[in-house]
Amino acid sequence: MTISQDHYSVDWIKSLPLLDNPLIVTIPCYSEPDVKSTLLSLDNAAGSSENDIVVILLINSSISDNLEVLQKNENALETALFFEPRNYHLAPLWVRDIPDKLSGVGYARRMAMDAACFYCKKYGFPDNPVLCLDADSTVAENYFVETARFFNDHSEFDAASIYFEHPVQEVEDPGLKSGIIDYENHLRYFIQAQKWSGHPHAFHTVGSSMAVRAAAYLREGGMNKRKAGEDFYFLHKFSKNGTLGICNDTAIFPAARVSDRVPFGTGRALLEIKSGKKWSTYAPETFFDLKKINDGLRSGYQKTAEDVWAELPVSFQKFIPFGGFEGKFNQVCKHSASSESYNKRLFQWWDAFMVFKYAHFCRDHFYPNLPVDKAVYKFFDAIGQQVSTHPEEQLEMLRKLDRSRGPQG
Repeated sequence: MTISQDHYSVDWIKSLPLLDNPLIVTIPCYSEPDVKSTLLSLDNAAGSSENDIVVILLINSSISDNLEVLQKNENALETALFFEPRNYHLAPLWVRDIPDKLSGVGYARRMAMDAACFYCKKYGFPDNPVLCLDADSTVAENYFVETARFFNDHSEFDAASIYFEHPVQEVEDPGLKSGIIDYENHLRYFIQAQKWSGHPHAFHTVGSSMAVRAAAYLREGGMNKRKAGEDFYFLHKFSKNGTLGICNDTAIFPAARVSDRVPFGTGRALLEIKSGKKWSTYAPETFFDLKKINDGLRSGYQKTAEDVWAELPVSFQKFIPFGGFEGKFNQVCKHSASSESYNKRLFQWWDAFMVFKYAHFCRDHFYPNLPVDKAVYKFFDAIGQQVSTHPEEQLEMLRKLDRSRGPQG
């Protein structure tokens, strides 16, 4: 079915039959050359699920998209219409003529997730998770089984960051293969270093590898409409209130291919690598300072702003001058009746986005970026972790570290 954005409504999902305990996968699809691989992968995984599986393929295009994009979207819709899944219900929809100011992955995810959560709420499944995938990703055979088990076993979590791996062994071009290894090492190193520093919001936020309970999605106001980075801002809503967990017993495999559709992410990283850029990452000193910051801020309950600020590293003092720090710190203390509430409020302010901005500040003013393999080696060697100098062996180590994290992170 094709519909204009002016006539779009979540009511279209009511055309689905009444299902028993559904798991709904939402997939934004824009200018994708091969959706069939994703649909086949999901069919394979759905065969072992005890849930009824629904796949919403939300193809989307803007008012100003060119004929090439529209043709790819038409091909994707045709592929979906002729695809006959054995183990799930496929619900394809092409929403056309989206205003340019709205169009993008955030808005497409929102339309698909709004429809999925509307269905779950209307038919009595508010605690069921809605899963997010991309139209160029595949999944492990136990994707549905383990995702359902995670949410069944962990009522304390409203959302999940699901384990992912780029299929680097499928990349034939040596330069691109090296680039995607660097890129994934950069992602994992950034999260592992934050975790080591003691920051409570050290979670991967990959749009193709996340899930959220329908009721919690609605309660938090749904998906944002950002054209990129929508996954980061969305999942960190849940990390900040302590309801984001980690599902490591299955895997998503985002495609390792070049793309210019968004300003950052895997596709953009590979596009830059293909054009000659050597990927780099934050220097370890950034995270050594970050640990001092996290420890210093945590110990600040019932201290003065002056005393806390004086003990923090110079990189932090330059990032947030005392005048800016004092107001935030005093506000946290004013509304904190205990050390527990102090720490909760503290990291509501000193959150993942602040850490991200701080890392960029350090990169630009204190500790220049390093090649990824050198940064990974230097960091893990300094903290006493045995580490290889070879990027592929570093990737194996980092993946193992990520998979060893429990659901609490």
